[in-house]
Amino acid sequence: YGDWSSDVCSSDLLLLAEPEATEAQVKLRFRPSPHALPVQADAVLIEQVVLNLVRNAIEAMATVPLRELTIATSRAAGDMVQVTVGDTGPGVPTHIAANLFSAFNSSKQGGMGLGLSICRTIIEAHGGRIWADSPPGGGLRICFAMPLRQEISPECSSWWWMTTMRSPSDSPERPCAARC
Repeated sequence: YGDWSSDVCSSDLLLLAEPEATEAQVKLRFRPSPHALPVQADAVLIEQVVLNLVRNAIEAMATVPLRELTIATSRAAGDMVQVTVGDTGPGVPTHIAANLFSAFNSSKQGGMGLGLSICRTIIEAHGGRIWADSPPGGGLRICFAMPLRQEISPECSSWWWMTTMRSPSDSPERPCAARC
């Protein structure tokens, strides 16, 4: 994994989503965190998750007069980064909502029901979680949270390298037990 920053949503992803949103007459809004929030993640996979959520939202709003899509990033409790994709669509039927992230569960006519299941797998593989809720005014919000990248002090990374590359009898005392 490399670094993925929450502010990437404002550039690469919006450029990818904008033509589809414009064609569908969807107003895109981006509400970024005031600070870039770094995550140790595969950037391509996380961007694919967000793009899938955006495309689902655009499709869901095809039949409603008010079409607004909001992508927000924020710092969440527990040193997590939260990304929220919210729409003004019709929401999800209750019989679908209970298993929204399960494979082969779709509210789309002809949908395979794999997109959100794959999103869940990707987010969970990055130590995160994904969920959906219905805001009071209608629509759907899908949120995911992943751990912030933890800075590792040079002593800790040196200790890790020495203890994994040497035999246990050669390992030095752990120099930074309180910080690692």
